[in-house]
Amino acid sequence: MPTYEYTALNSQRVKVAGSLEAENKRVAAESLRHKQLRPLSIQGHEQAATGLMGREIRFGDLSLSSKINPKQRAFLFSQIALMTRSGMTLLQALETCSSKSTTGKLMHVSQQLSNDIQGGLSFSQALRKQQANFPKVEIALVESAEATGELDQILDRVVLHIEAKREIKANLTTSLMYPAVVVFGAIGLFIFLAVKVIPTFAEFFARRGNALPASTQFLLDVSAFFQSYGVIILCLLGALSLSIMYAFRHPSGRLLIDQKILGIPVVGSALTSAAMAQITRTLSMLIGSGVSVLESFRIASGVTRNQYLSRLLKQTSDRVLQGYDISGGLVQAAVPVMVPNLVAVGEKTGTLDTVFNELADYYTRELKIQIKRMSAMIEPTMIILVGGMVGFVYYAFIQALFQLSG
Repeated sequence: MPTYEYTALNSQRVKVAGSLEAENKRVAAESLRHKQLRPLSIQGHEQAATGLMGREIRFGDLSLSSKINPKQRAFLFSQIALMTRSGMTLLQALETCSSKSTTGKLMHVSQQLSNDIQGGLSFSQALRKQQANFPKVEIALVESAEATGELDQILDRVVLHIEAKREIKANLTTSLMYPAVVVFGAIGLFIFLAVKVIPTFAEFFARRGNALPASTQFLLDVSAFFQSYGVIILCLLGALSLSIMYAFRHPSGRLLIDQKILGIPVVGSALTSAAMAQITRTLSMLIGSGVSVLESFRIASGVTRNQYLSRLLKQTSDRVLQGYDISGGLVQAAVPVMVPNLVAVGEKTGTLDTVFNELADYYTRELKIQIKRMSAMIEPTMIILVGGMVGFVYYAFIQALFQLSG
């Protein structure tokens, strides 16, 4: 019978190590659980199935695309938390998730994690092997959970973090989608009028040979301009778009673009609120789970995609190392003044995690208010823009028709 070496937590949450004999690793995990031990790792020989022609086949070696989305990550962690809370081992929970998964990708990832843990890795180490699927913040939280033995509680926090991040992203995307669609619609309408409608009326007026009202002549001149130089304008816009995309791919260019985006009226404040909600929520969870403040700031710097804000968080960590307090390190141009002020209170009272959580709730509410305000401002602006464009075309041609008929 094989011998397995194990590391586990006893009822006093003290880490113990030893060895035992069992038929397989699942039986070994069951045996530890009956002894009131919570297995952290069980190390033994990994068994592989033998396929055709005697070649070993391991599920983890399959060259499948195992990228899972945030919704699937939240489902995986919530199921693991539920099953470990009910008394199952981590290995059993992962194997159950693998067998019950409705998608091939999630099943593949669950099986890979199970194989790595059977091979002697801890849960956080197994997650770290799949950094394309699991962000650093989630790995750090799981690592802290392994040290405290509160895996189910920490995983519940991870699920809440994923759901909160998804909600912020959905709200922000929805708020920016509507004006983008309306703007592109207005541009398309203008191009249609300038290329199709106005030239038709221009031929009609040209055959009459009469002088046209100023408004009609202006419209015809604009149409003629775009017909003559439209291709050049499109080429210039294309070159500008390619230049922006090229700059966005380089660190210095992206840093500058992200900084300028935050300065856009209305939109910039919404993006700042969204980033602050994500960052402060992450810091609250990490610090509350026992991760050091410096490490929490380094991890939180990767939460936001805005490289300018990410660099500010890294600078905050560097300032703390230089002797600044946390609130002093957060005094930066793009960081709202309220953040360092409240953080200073949290430092004095020893409630940094609570303060960051309250800041996250505040900026989540603020984001929703800004989205409503943005919609309230954009809708009438778009109506006036599109309605004014169409109305001016009608006015110009009706005025010309009246002049020709009179």
